[in-house]
Amino acid sequence: VVMVRDSLAGIALVLEMLATRKQRLSEIVASIPHYSIVKAKVDLASEQIHFAADRLQGLFNDATSVNNADGLRYDWRDRWIHVRPSNTEPIVRIIAEAVSEPMAREMVAKARDCLLGE
Repeated sequence: VVMVRDSLAGIALVLEMLATRKQRLSEIVASIPHYSIVKAKVDLASEQIHFAADRLQGLFNDATSVNNADGLRYDWRDRWIHVRPSNTEPIVRIIAEAVSEPMAREMVAKARDCLLGE
């Protein structure tokens, strides 16, 4: 087994899990939490990105973790949002994942409004 994307290694791991857990695949899949992901982009000139990022800093102050290694990523136990400028276009990408689609959409809308100064 190798630590890369390898379909044969992947199916071997799935078969091992089925044999070890003695469960049907549908039961294992049903036990995995479902999350919804929402993606958006905001047209923003490159000279405006730094000002917009400053506005965004305090927006999600209830996050349990903040990472600014590549844009801004805020994490909570049940959701996350990542806001980062594109390296190739004058846009900012916003990606959120949450336990419900409305929750993810709300985070994206909040970030978008903040970036646009609304």
